[in-house]
Amino acid sequence: MSAGGTGAQALRYGLAAGRTGTTTRDIPMAEGLSDPAINGRPLCSPGCAPRVLQGHDTVGYMADIPGLDRLLTALNAGETIPGASPHHEAMHAASQESLRITAELNGRYHSPEEVRALMSELTGREVPGSFQLFPPFSADFGRNIRFGADVFVNSGCRFQDQGGIDIGDGSLIGHNAVITTLNHDLAPGRRADMHPARVVIGSGVWFGANVTVLPGVTIGDGAVVGAGAVVTKDVPAGAVVIGVPAKQVGTVPEG
Repeated sequence: MSAGGTGAQALRYGLAAGRTGTTTRDIPMAEGLSDPAINGRPLCSPGCAPRVLQGHDTVGYMADIPGLDRLLTALNAGETIPGASPHHEAMHAASQESLRITAELNGRYHSPEEVRALMSELTGREVPGSFQLFPPFSADFGRNIRFGADVFVNSGCRFQDQGGIDIGDGSLIGHNAVITTLNHDLAPGRRADMHPARVVIGSGVWFGANVTVLPGVTIGDGAVVGAGAVVTKDVPAGAVVIGVPAKQVGTVPEG
C-alpha cells in the first residue's frame, strides 16, 4: 500500500482530490473508414491506431502517445512521477485523450454496446461484454482501469486511475463514487510530484452512493461500503463499513 515515494504514509490524508468481450471486428465501422465508429463517427482522433500495449495484456484503440507504455510501467511499480518530467508529459497527453473520449461518452445517448466500445477505447483494453455503465462518467487518465465481468458502474462516477483501479467480477459501484490513486507530495517544493498507489476492489463488492476511496486501498470480496463513506484503509472481505472515515459496523450475511 506504499505510494512509492518519500512520506508515502502521510499521503493518506486524502490530498488527492486475456478477457472476453467486443473484438475490433465487432465494433461498427464507418463507411469508407478503416477505424471503428459510432453512428458513423470515428472513435479515434487523427493518428489513432489499433495497438496492443506491451506487457499489459490490453487490446484497444488509442492515440499514439509517446512514452505511454513506459509511464504505465512506472505507475504500476508505484514510482513517483516528478512534475515536468517526460512521464508527467505523457500523463497529461493521456488525460487529454480521456477528456475527448468521455466527452463523446457523456455528450449524447449511446447504446450499451456503444458504451462498451467507448470504454474499451478509453481503457485501451476490451471491457467484458457483460460490463455496464450509466453515464456521465469521467476518468483522469483512463489507461489504468480494469473491469471484471458483470461490473455495473452507476452515473456520476469519477475515477482518478493513474495509479491503477481494478474492479472484480460482479461489483456494483453506486452513484457519484470517487476513486483516487494519486497524491501530490506534501513538501511545497515538490508539490508537483505525484505518488501513485493502486486501488483494488474485489469481486461482489457493493458501493452505495457518494463513496470516496483514497489511494492504496484494497476492498475485499463481498464487502459493502455504505453511502457517503470515505475509505482510508483496507476493508476486509465480507465487511460492512460506513462513515468518515469508514469503519466496520458489521459483516455481510451468508447466502
